[in-house]
Amino acid sequence: MSEVTATNDKKPTPWGLWVTIGFSGIVLSVVFFIQIVLTVAFLIFVMFQNPPINYEDFAKELVYNGNLLSLTTIISSLAGIGLIVLFVKIRKNITIENYLGLQKFTKKEAFIWLLFYSGYLAISYISSYLYKPQFPEFMEKAYKTASFLPAFYLALVLIGPLFEELLFRGFLFAGIKSSKLGATGAISITALIWAIIHLQYDLYFIVSLLFLGLLLGIARLKTGSIYIPIFLHSLNNMLAIIQTILYIEKLT
Repeated sequence: MSEVTATNDKKPTPWGLWVTIGFSGIVLSVVFFIQIVLTVAFLIFVMFQNPPINYEDFAKELVYNGNLLSLTTIISSLAGIGLIVLFVKIRKNITIENYLGLQKFTKKEAFIWLLFYSGYLAISYISSYLYKPQFPEFMEKAYKTASFLPAFYLALVLIGPLFEELLFRGFLFAGIKSSKLGATGAISITALIWAIIHLQYDLYFIVSLLFLGLLLGIARLKTGSIYIPIFLHSLNNMLAIIQTILYIEKLT
């Protein structure tokens, strides 16, 4: 009887560090594989629809194609979210809500972290004014080639940020934080990996994303809620799209 009680009273914990890293690697591998498959399928479809097209040039421009970006982001992100939920559910001693930080937050917390994000934007603006980086070619070409903008907005402002935050500030964050690396390791490692996977940008913007990732990680730790990082991430992407639109209009 005492053994049963001890088992029931066991503190809910996420997967260990190495299992967490392994499962996260599986999620990213599946996501990237789906993106590759969809990219090949997209290329084949265009080949049949447009026989005279220069396939070599078109293939080089696929990375900037807004329609393909929307398609691959939505489908691969939804698959990634499904895998995250699966890996959390097979960890029997903890709920999905506690594991991923699906916790309520107060209006005060939202306001405070919106102020912190505003500070990040101000610093980014000042640094960009001093450094004068080239506007991201990726965003400019992606927006110009996105013929169905609702899907483009859905992918970049909602589905993409939702998946990335559930993985990095949710699943991966929880596993690292519960290990010997603690909260500091969880914040820094998730921010670093998240920044590195955005290889479509140059070094300046990757470093900028690193600092944003640190901010999102701290928000996740202090509020205990994944919703704040999701909101700030979505807001950041929305502002990036607005900035892209203004930049394109300025050129024309």
